[in-house]
Amino acid sequence: MANRLILALLLLWLPLSTWALGLSGIEVSSALNQPLDARIEITTGRQVDIEDFSVALAGLREFQTAGIERPYFLSKLRFTVKREPAGQAYVHVTTRESVREPFLIFLIRVEQRGMGGVMHKEYTLLLDHLSINLRRFPRRRVQFRLQRRAWPGMSGATAR
Repeated sequence: MANRLILALLLLWLPLSTWALGLSGIEVSSALNQPLDARIEITTGRQVDIEDFSVALAGLREFQTAGIERPYFLSKLRFTVKREPAGQAYVHVTTRESVREPFLIFLIRVEQRGMGGVMHKEYTLLLDHLSINLRRFPRRRVQFRLQRRAWPGMSGATAR
């Protein structure tokens, strides 16, 4: 009986002691030939301290294990863990230089300090030219005013 009680308490405590770490898809706010500006939301089962996370580009061995090429340009990616005013933690992915490649594949390594957890996730980006990146520009409502005019040579008549 005592063993069952201890086992039940252990099973109840276990979900409270482990928190799942997840990363959402990537949201890109820049275009081709611009510095990269992207965002990856961090999903956890609880409020987290952003200082608990270390995010970086995965190492060469990890790229090789995943079967992904690691071109030099990827070393220019910068990863910063930030928090929105509403409390949502996210990874801000940026570059200082313009991205010239329209297609990027990279692998990131996320470590949660204190929990001993390490996670790798692959991301693929397809960057559009600014001229066709319609999400960056709000739609504008255009109003036309039609006026009726009299045609020359026609007295009293109006155009329809």
